[in-house]
Amino acid sequence: MQRLMLVDDEAIITTQLNERLTSMGYDVVGTASSGEDAVEMARRLKPDIILMDIVMPGKLDGIDASEIIKKELDIPVIFLTGHNGKFLMRAKKVEPLGYITKPYRERQLRAAIEIAICKKEMEIGLRKSHDMLEERIEKCFTELMQTNERLRHEIEGHMQAVQELREREAELKIKTNNLEKINTALNVLLKKREDDRTELEEKVLFNVKELVCPSLENLKRSRLNTEQMAYVRTLESNLNDIISKFPSRLSSRYLDLTPAEIQVANLVKEGKATKEIAALLNLSSTTIESHRKSIRKKLGINNKKANLRIHLLSIQ
Repeated sequence: MQRLMLVDDEAIITTQLNERLTSMGYDVVGTASSGEDAVEMARRLKPDIILMDIVMPGKLDGIDASEIIKKELDIPVIFLTGHNGKFLMRAKKVEPLGYITKPYRERQLRAAIEIAICKKEMEIGLRKSHDMLEERIEKCFTELMQTNERLRHEIEGHMQAVQELREREAELKIKTNNLEKINTALNVLLKKREDDRTELEEKVLFNVKELVCPSLENLKRSRLNTEQMAYVRTLESNLNDIISKFPSRLSSRYLDLTPAEIQVANLVKEGKATKEIAALLNLSSTTIESHRKSIRKKLGINNKKANLRIHLLSIQ
């Protein structure tokens, strides 16, 4: 159950709104009648959402109080207002999760609160995803750096050993055969380490293109506010910066495909027809056909009588 806090200087309105919200299934944990009281109560109760009247007596009106609460506690606010003009212009700067105009209607209340809850959950989810992705990429990068450092030390040790063997060649000819075997083993190890590193980098690039990028595109097409869109674009930019540092020689079966083409390719592999894919992705059939042609061209089967689904399954 969502914990709500009400802030309004009119006691009758507060009482009526409290009763209505309680009957709607929300838990009203406290009410305040001024901006100062609202800040102190929010610090103490830490509700999930605050319904705040804009115009109130005292040093802090609803907008000032909301700004302090958002900065200190990051608690989302829905403004209760019957005013327009300069108040609403100021209110926008606080980035509230919604507005409810007086007189209040139950449908309006429920819609505004549920939308605010949804937005808050999306923000939390986006932050968690961002943190998890950063942690995962940092871990991969650290492992690569450690592998590089180990290889560097091994190579330096190998070069030093070769130099010493050259200086003692006259008296150590009997050990030459053993040294060649060691040298071969080291080269095999170095090649294996290089192959492992290349494979890891390919997997990272492939997963980013197939799993992360489509999710980012879906987020960008959703109804995000300005702050959320900024987070998404920042995440996308940082992700591109990270994967752009991988060697350009890396390749993968799907690296040339766009996120949209990867989505279409996956649905084709599942046996979906063009109309089904169009309905699932909310696109036109013409657009899906265009994606299919582009996929065939990038996979080198554009002018061949090859079934796209069978080809995709064969390289899975």
